[in-house]
Amino acid sequence: MFTDVDLANSSSLQFFDSSGAALGSFSVPVGPAGNASSSFLGVIFNAGEQIARVRITSGNTALGPTDALGIDVVVMDDFLYSEPRAVLAAIPEPSIFALFGVGLAAFAFARRRTLS
Repeated sequence: MFTDVDLANSSSLQFFDSSGAALGSFSVPVGPAGNASSSFLGVIFNAGEQIARVRITSGNTALGPTDALGIDVVVMDDFLYSEPRAVLAAIPEPSIFALFGVGLAAFAFARRRTLS
């Protein structure tokens, strides 16, 4: 969420992969009601891209009391993102039958040991 985006192209998100190659740059839309309105920018990558870095541009000046013609003070809140995942191959998990079999064997071994 971006608040108070008054000027087109004053706020954006730029995405980069681990080698620094740009994956895309997306501008935040201007708010519908001028001052103090909210704008939303959502981006989905679904072709296997690995996002390593994001550059956020929030307005064209630092936060402060100055918000005049040509100056766009923008603030942000509510970031949503997925948890980072390892790039390594997934570790296979044992099936439920394998786990049941190991548990049954351990139970039989413990019972036999108790009876002897």
